[in-house]
Amino acid sequence: MLSSSERSAIIGSVGQGWHIVGFADARGDDKTGILSQRDSGVIALWQLSNNQVLHATSIVSVNQI
Repeated sequence: MLSSSERSAIIGSVGQGWHIVGFADARGDDKTGILSQRDSGVIALWQLSNNQVLHATSIVSVNQI
């Protein structure tokens, strides 16, 4: 398992109010993305490749469901 400083070096710092809630292969390419949720209810997916963030996408706000 990576330490906090190792994770920060790989993907950068997560802003205050964001929490990692899971991991998913949302694109079906065998590469794991990080699901995070903001205190406001917004859910986002960080798509990764070789420990680099390719794209960050807001998926939905829990408050909108």
